[in-house]
Amino acid sequence: MDSSIVTALLLLLLGLAFLGGGVMMVRPQLQAVAQAEPVEATVVSAEVSEYQNAEAQVRHQPHVVYRYTYEGTEYTSESVFPGGDHPTSEARAEEIVADHAPGDQVTAHVVPGEPESAYLVEASVPLWQYGVTALGALLTLVGAIGAGKALLGIDQSPQAGV
Repeated sequence: MDSSIVTALLLLLLGLAFLGGGVMMVRPQLQAVAQAEPVEATVVSAEVSEYQNAEAQVRHQPHVVYRYTYEGTEYTSESVFPGGDHPTSEARAEEIVADHAPGDQVTAHVVPGEPESAYLVEASVPLWQYGVTALGALLTLVGAIGAGKALLGIDQSPQAGV
C-alpha cells in the first residue's frame, strides 16, 4: 500500500477521533444551557474543594450542595456548571462559593429531560474544547482530501526536474 494513502488514512482516523471527542465534550454543555429552565433553589452547603490531577497539579472546584423542586419532586444537586463540573482557578472557586452561602435562595437551571441535572452557574464552553473540535475537523478534512487524491491516483509529490 502506498505511503500517501496510509498517511492520509491515519490523518483521517486521527481527525475523526479528535472531532468525536470534541463534540462529546461540547455538546452536553450547549444542550444544557439551551434547554434549561430556571427554578428557585436553597443552598445547603458551599466550600472550595482542592484536589490533585494526574499531573500532580493542584486544582480547585466550587462544591455547592443545593435543593430545588421541579414539577413537584424535590432534588438535591452538587453540579455547579452545565455539563458537569470543571476545575477553575482558586479565586473563581472562592467567588462562586461566596455567592452561594448556606441558606441562600439562588436560581438553579434544570434540564427538563433530566431534572436531576441542574446547575447554578451559566458558563461558556472552554475555548480549548472548541479547539479540539476544530483540530479534529481540520485533520479529517486533510485526511479525506489526501485519501481521495491517493485513491484517484493524483500525484501529490512535487515533480523534480520535469
